[in-house]
Amino acid sequence: MSDQRKNIDKIIHITYFTFTVLSFILLAYVLCLPHINTLFDNEKSMQLMTGWTYTAPDGHSEIVSLPAGKLKENIPDGIRITNTIPSDSSIPINSIARFCVFQSCRIYVDGKIVFQSSDPYLNARHLDKTTGAYWIIQRLPANSAGKKITLEVTSPYADYRRMDNPVYFGTKTSILFGIIHLYFWKFVTAFILAAGGLTALIYYAVTYRKAGADSTFFYIGWFLIWLGGWALSESHMAQFFTGNSVAITFLSFIAPRMCTISFLVYYIHVFRSHWKKWNTFLLGFLTAEMVLSTALQLLQICDYYETLGYYVLLLMIFLITLIFEIIAELLYYHNKASRYLFYGLLVLLVFSAYDVLRFYLFSHSGFGTMIMLGIFCLIIIVCVHEIRKVLYTLSFVQEAHYFKQLATTDPLTGCSNRNVMLEWMDAQEKRPHSEKNKIVAIVSDIDHLKYINDRLGHQIGDKAICITGTILQKYFSDAGICCRTGGDEFTCLLNNLSQTELHKRISHLKQEAALLNQSCEFDYSISIGYSYFDPSLDVNLEHTIYRADQQMYQFKHKVDPSE
Repeated sequence: MSDQRKNIDKIIHITYFTFTVLSFILLAYVLCLPHINTLFDNEKSMQLMTGWTYTAPDGHSEIVSLPAGKLKENIPDGIRITNTIPSDSSIPINSIARFCVFQSCRIYVDGKIVFQSSDPYLNARHLDKTTGAYWIIQRLPANSAGKKITLEVTSPYADYRRMDNPVYFGTKTSILFGIIHLYFWKFVTAFILAAGGLTALIYYAVTYRKAGADSTFFYIGWFLIWLGGWALSESHMAQFFTGNSVAITFLSFIAPRMCTISFLVYYIHVFRSHWKKWNTFLLGFLTAEMVLSTALQLLQICDYYETLGYYVLLLMIFLITLIFEIIAELLYYHNKASRYLFYGLLVLLVFSAYDVLRFYLFSHSGFGTMIMLGIFCLIIIVCVHEIRKVLYTLSFVQEAHYFKQLATTDPLTGCSNRNVMLEWMDAQEKRPHSEKNKIVAIVSDIDHLKYINDRLGHQIGDKAICITGTILQKYFSDAGICCRTGGDEFTCLLNNLSQTELHKRISHLKQEAALLNQSCEFDYSISIGYSYFDPSLDVNLEHTIYRADQQMYQFKHKVDPSE
């Protein structure tokens, strides 16, 4: 690249960087200027967390605040609490909302039922005991402010007969915007994970069966897609895209299992440790647990939720053994490549331990949030490592390509070198003589090169050699190979080129050489000889090249008898 071109590129880069910085400064300045609030959610909603009246089974009443997870059942399979609908004039209220997890909900205003969640397809599905996890947003009767509201929550699962989730009041629009503000980051996380997984699968598909293709990205891709599905099911935002809460709930149980299986397959396949048999055995257990849990769910013997504890136990065994494996790889086998995985799994183990303790000691609801955060940290660490591996592989491939070019390409002219010519000849020698009749060897040499070097310098001589390589490739490279085989000698080996076409191309080449001679600071001309393979004269292609070389020297001698 010329110095002028480098200077132009430098000016472009500096100009672009300057305009980018100035654009951000301008945007930051405008952002800080006084302005009216044009947000769509200028209506506010409110959470009613305090002042709820709970009447115990013995008739004793008390005021409780949400979340209230340790209340005794005061209705069959559930809990009833009451409060007063807020009458805050600054917040228009005409709707109530609550997120239900494996629960049925009934809402009363002044003793009159205004909402009852029901699923007429529950028995027809033969799959589950509840509708799953979903939002309810119910419009209240007119002039409900200040009236008594009663919530009744029931569930077939004892752990979900509780009032853990907030109750929202406001307009439907304000409640929906409130949900978006609270949980949009979870949806974005799910989208990023799924998009990352899809990108990894596309990369694997593009590089499949190519040099440097790595199946690592196949397993990481599916791992990220399943993790994205899990994050979506836990985001409280999936209901904006589908009304099938049963499918969302099933996804929340299937996705974490498939995440674990996908990661273990990645670990076994890519990170070849000394415990492959044990990890394969553990993979069998995880797969069997998923198959068995699914079978029990489909047969309505036991729900995914009721078998979740077995998966959690296997998950902890997997994480603990994986940590010990990687510690052994680091300390005993001195495997430095396992360091990145150790850091990631250590973070995941800490987050998972918190979630498991919470699952067994406090509440089954919300399981997986901290595990997902730990997995997200693990993904960042793994992806950074894998990207570094890809960059290293690419640099290695580029380096290999560079050395291959050095081994096969003449650095001065860009033509192939003698190695390529010998390989091409070896490949052609294996063909029968009847198929080699259309092979033609062309040998060319620059006239008066010694004179050019002695009088004008070797730099001008190199220029003459480059010109010759360029025009030979222009007229013959599409029919075979053009090689620089000596100082100023070139050999072209062509296939399936008729004599008529050959003569035409040589004629055009000589015309171009004559035109170049008029513009060059030296006398430029080349001598060319050619010969077709003849089984009656040639034992092999080397002899064909020899005959072409002899013809070239005959022409050269006519130009300069001293040569």
